Amino acid sequence: MTSKSLQSFDVTAHIRDEVRKVLVASIPDEQMDAMIEKEVDSFFAPSKSTYGGDAPSKFSKIVEQAIEEEIKAALKRWMSENFEMKWSKYGGPAALTATMVEEFIPIAQAKMVADMTQNALLNIQNQLRVL
Repeated sequence: MTSKSLQSFDVTAHIRDEVRKVLVASIPDEQMDAMIEKEVDSFFAPSKSTYGGDAPSKFSKIVEQAIEEEIKAALKRWMSENFEMKWSKYGGPAALTATMVEEFIPIAQAKMVADMTQNALLNIQNQLRVL
């Protein structure tokens, strides 16, 4: 969105009138319009970062913040809907985690022992082939 399309909504005239109320009324309309247009353009334009690259515009930062807030709210709702009942069934997140770990450890140990045994047998078989 450029300042040209903003002018079609007479935003410049509105801002000029508000600024004029606060500042000196002696600034000519053309000069005030140019000053406002410059500020509106800078609001939407990326700026230079201290490292030489482009930094997001002020408008982009506002939009990103709004999107972040919406996503956080949606994730909180989703987490609440999908996990709260499961957590409460097991007594909360810590209890659920403990239950899952208790169920997983025997499986993980069996897998680990099986893998170690298989590797040992393969090493023995490879050593016998070398001889």
